[in-house]
Amino acid sequence: MKYDSRKYIDLIRKAEGKWANWDPPIPHPEVGDYGTVDRDTGVFEKEGSIYDAEFSQFFPSLKEKYPPQQAAEEQDIVIKSSSAREFHLNASPGVGIANVAEASIKGKWSFPDERGALLIMVKSRLYFLPRDILLKQLVDIPILAGKSLVQEVVKCPSYAMYLSTGDEISLSLAASIPIVQVPGLSAGGELGGAWSSTMDSGVLKKGSKPGSYAYTPLFSLKKIRTAFFQWRRDSPGPDPESDDLWVDIDAPWNDLNDDGSEEEIAEDKGIAVW
Repeated sequence: MKYDSRKYIDLIRKAEGKWANWDPPIPHPEVGDYGTVDRDTGVFEKEGSIYDAEFSQFFPSLKEKYPPQQAAEEQDIVIKSSSAREFHLNASPGVGIANVAEASIKGKWSFPDERGALLIMVKSRLYFLPRDILLKQLVDIPILAGKSLVQEVVKCPSYAMYLSTGDEISLSLAASIPIVQVPGLSAGGELGGAWSSTMDSGVLKKGSKPGSYAYTPLFSLKKIRTAFFQWRRDSPGPDPESDDLWVDIDAPWNDLNDDGSEEEIAEDKGIAVW
């Protein structure tokens, strides 16, 4: 459907407070990118990066002084919209998924009342901008005024994302098998890791490349809190913390219907019209 991407992104944003990537195999956005969100698709449109050579006129040697930081490897992460109901996936006849018993991650999710979204990230890792110094200095860069800045990115070697049409989906990721005969892999090396699924309808995207952080399913977008600075200029006091300087961006659309279209707002009564 025309607005599937916007609907999925909006559902994940409401569930997690971060922005979903409609096409995780594409290696962007990256930490430090800035730009805007397309109102029709929900997709982040990059206009530049604070690590670009052109940005050095505002902040020389930025990448050398304040490169992106990296958190420790995380556990598997499952994000689901509020309408989702989760069930245990048993290895029983008729389940329709191979090797369920050996799967490293598995589950069944139902969306009975309305369209819902599901995002699974396996062994995800968080990348982020240095907060204490860098974010305080960036607020004075004129090119970032009115732009959204990518401050965090979540990457992973395996992901599955699903936008429902009110039905259910079963998913499992086959356990990676230790291989010792393959050149270049020592004992305990892992190959494989393939998704299996059953579904009646909806949009499902998935991928697995063990040993790499090839996918970018999730990221955070912040903007400069301009009203705060107007207040700070008139109120002497201690320097603000970086968390006070940047706020989550708002969605550039009204509330969405199940098909992802915007609800029209009746100006005279202030109520939604379908």
